[in-house]
Amino acid sequence: MMLLAWLPFALANPAAGSLMVFVEGAEQCTLSIDGQDRGKLPLRIESVAAGVHTFAVVCPDGRTQTYTREVALTAGQLEVLKLGPMPAAPPAPVGAEPVPTYVLLSRIQGEKVRIDGGEPQVLPHRTHLTPGPHTFEVLEPDGTVRAKVTKDVVPQNGNAVVKLD
Repeated sequence: MMLLAWLPFALANPAAGSLMVFVEGAEQCTLSIDGQDRGKLPLRIESVAAGVHTFAVVCPDGRTQTYTREVALTAGQLEVLKLGPMPAAPPAPVGAEPVPTYVLLSRIQGEKVRIDGGEPQVLPHRTHLTPGPHTFEVLEPDGTVRAKVTKDVVPQNGNAVVKLD
């Protein structure tokens, strides 16, 4: 009798796991899965059901791309999904200053960081920042701040790596 009570739940809820989504050439672009906005890339998504999903990427510069993939997930496990590459970004207007790219790194992969009070992002994280001081908060899994540091980020050749150790 107990098995029969559990059966509808099992049929309605296939194995769900976590999914880390990377899309080549789509840093800071927005990802939606099956029409539901999930946030900025790269992105870790919890409780994703196994099966066929539609991943839509929309970038601030107007680029869009849709991918349909079947994902096999195991409950409680993290799977990595790499999509892309995205179409090339349109050229910058003549005379426009390039925006430096920064890569944020931590010793613990999957840790989250909040930059200048913004939304938490999963590390490693690639972003565009203006040169100057920025506040980085490394977060515990429950969202509390584990470490807070202000660093003066300066690009070298248009890029920089910020280590949050």
